[in-house]
Amino acid sequence: KHKPRVFLIYWMVQGLWCLLTGLPVYLQLSQTRRDSKPLGLADYASWAGWLAGFSLEVVADAQKSAWKAAGNQGFIDSGVWKYSQHPNYFGEMLLWASLCVSCINSLGP
Repeated sequence: KHKPRVFLIYWMVQGLWCLLTGLPVYLQLSQTRRDSKPLGLADYASWAGWLAGFSLEVVADAQKSAWKAAGNQGFIDSGVWKYSQHPNYFGEMLLWASLCVSCINSLGP
């Protein structure tokens, strides 16, 4: 925050990510026709990805809350946190990217 231009760039990239991952959902919801395509492998894989991302986010948040409640300070390095510095954010990105893939499959002719 001491370098406003750099902060703005990171903030704008996050906004662009939110727009791009949500765009297929917005487009699908704005269609007047009903999706009649049968479910395929990509649909099931994207739903599994959504569930995995949601689960990872919940587990990471619960582990960090328990770790802080125990009076620890600094960086957590146990549980899912030993694999990533921000597993809750990774879970969130996986959740939205999977939703994006699920909606993209039903868009088009």
